[in-house]
Order: sequence, then structure tokens, then C-alpha cells
Amino acid sequence: MADYELRKFGAGAPPNVREISQLHAALLPASPVTLLGPRFREQFYYKDLPGMGLIFGAVGYVGGRAAGFIAATHDANGFMGAALAQKWPKVAWIVATALAADPRRIAAIWEVLRIKRDRERSNEIVGKGEILSLGVLAQYRTGSGLNIARDLVQSVMKVFQERGVTRVCAVVDADNQQSLRFFGKLGFRRGRAPLPGWRRPSVELVWEPEGSRQ
Repeated sequence: MADYELRKFGAGAPPNVREISQLHAALLPASPVTLLGPRFREQFYYKDLPGMGLIFGAVGYVGGRAAGFIAATHDANGFMGAALAQKWPKVAWIVATALAADPRRIAAIWEVLRIKRDRERSNEIVGKGEILSLGVLAQYRTGSGLNIARDLVQSVMKVFQERGVTRVCAVVDADNQQSLRFFGKLGFRRGRAPLPGWRRPSVELVWEPEGSRQ
């Protein structure tokens, strides 16, 4: 088996921004972060947000090749608002150029704004953690002899626990049975569904420590 390692990022912009960006686009093509274009991912999402301490994660490498990634935040309801409060001129410029290149990206922008509005209006606890994105190349999933997806999730769950985060969510497509089963095996349960703002019917999956679930 080729060398396998996880490289974590956070507390500063990661050195492998382009690799994370390319993985995100390849593995999650319908994600708003993908649809907003490479400049949004590489100059803001995976550069500024980790640098501001708002998102963190890890990339799995097999034989020196990026094979999977995860991104998470300790503040699901507030991280994007906090970022825009500081970086809105830069984000406005990136979004404007993305729209000029492809006006169809307006749908992704509208989706992001709807999701942000719903979360800011939510009565849920402040500081809820979230697994924002997770993806692994097909050849490193079932039958590869590796458990990259599980290792990636466990790496961010350890950070959540160290920070005292007691509720973690993940949003997946309602028809993605593979992801629903995967998170279920890791102790996540179904939460809200359908979720307001998302273009595709989506399900919120929630993890809480044993004994704290209602």
C-alpha cells in the first residue's frame, strides 16, 4: 500500500489551497462553493477563512496524491457572516467577476444568501459545529483497504471535542443513501429535513455526545 497521511489545515491559510479547491470541485460539483468558481475557492474560501480561524480541516494523501478532503467550522450559523463582515469588498469583487464570466452563477449566489439568512434566523445554539464538505476519490472508497473518509471525519471531530463543541451537524442530499449510512455509522442522527434555502432536497445530520441527546 502506498504511503498514506492526513495533513491538517487551520489557524492560517493552508499551503495546499489549490489541491483542496480542485478536490472540492471534482468531488462536489453541485456545491455552491464549486459553482462560485475557482477564484472564490482559492482566494477566499480556502485561503481567508482558515486564515481567520473560521474553518479548518484536513487533506488525505496516498502516495503523495491528494485523495480526499474535509472542511469544517466551529460556528455553523455565524462563520460566513463573520467572514463577510471583514472581507466584503474582496468577496464582492470575486463574485462580480464570477458573474461576469458566467451569469448562471447567480443561482449559487442566491442559494448561499438563502442558507445564510436561514441560519442567522435560527434559534439553535450559537457555536454549533458543522462538517461543511467531505469528499474522497472513488478509487479510495470501498475496497481500497483505507478508511480515508472515516479518518477525515475523526480528525475534525477531535478538534470539535478539544474546543468543547457539543453539537455537530452535516448537510447531505436527501437521496444520498451512501452518505446517510456513512454518517449514521459514525453516530449521526437525522435532524431537520427538508432544509430551507438549499436548491436540492437536503437532510441535516446531527451528532451529540452520548447522554446529551433528547
